[in-house]
Amino acid sequence: MELDTASELVIYLEICQPYRKDAGRGAMDLMVRTVRSLYDSLGKAVSWGPSVQIEIDDFSFPRVRPMHYFGGQPADPGTLVTFLTENFYLPERWQNRTCVDDLRKAPVPEGFIKEESDGLTMIRLVEDLSSRTLLRERLMAFEDWLIEVLKPKIDPDYNEFGDMRAPLMNPQPAEGATFVSFAAAYKAVVLDPDGRLDEDVMQELLSYLSQGKLPDGTEIDSVLLILPNRESAIRIHDTALARGIESVLYATDDGQLWDPFPLGEWREWKKPAGL
Repeated sequence: MELDTASELVIYLEICQPYRKDAGRGAMDLMVRTVRSLYDSLGKAVSWGPSVQIEIDDFSFPRVRPMHYFGGQPADPGTLVTFLTENFYLPERWQNRTCVDDLRKAPVPEGFIKEESDGLTMIRLVEDLSSRTLLRERLMAFEDWLIEVLKPKIDPDYNEFGDMRAPLMNPQPAEGATFVSFAAAYKAVVLDPDGRLDEDVMQELLSYLSQGKLPDGTEIDSVLLILPNRESAIRIHDTALARGIESVLYATDDGQLWDPFPLGEWREWKKPAGL
């Protein structure tokens, strides 16, 4: 590819497991040098972005609940090293470029490595990958810091409680259930005055589940309950799942279904130390 004719250059940098004896430090250092070398050669002649970062594959950490939306941002919570430049490019439809300046100017959390070099800012979370515990802690602190500085919106698939929107695909009416969606039977129920689910209703649903079909012959492989409010869904969640129910959802006035116990590792946001 000739750089004088190409409109963009895409380079994907990722740390893959397992690591070498140096716990990934050599690979990280090499990638950092590569980015710096490219910036020294091209940085003044081209725009950088919309993201320049080093990632680690197949590594999870507890995320802030509710989930925030980082689409179109110059940094992502799951990255080991983030690079920002004076001539960083972000499409106007995504974000105002001031977010880049905010990240470059903001003090970083304790333990992070931040280096400035001729207009190139590097934010590195760890020296190497020898401690998974430390890496998880730094990734959590990085997400907290990004939320503090960028103030991103809540992800549209989550509400203010951190509950996840339950997607529905082609729901169809069926006997014995409120509706069925891809072999999952959804049943709208209410609790009795004592805050319990009618045992006859539960036994009926569990019977359908054990048979693998509803009275009209519709095949099912799971049953989900729909409660009229969040409090009711939380109240019976543990008991219902222990008896074989797949999930307990609740409905809102706009017709949306929400899961108050979404899958994943979750935590509450906290202000980064030292800020």
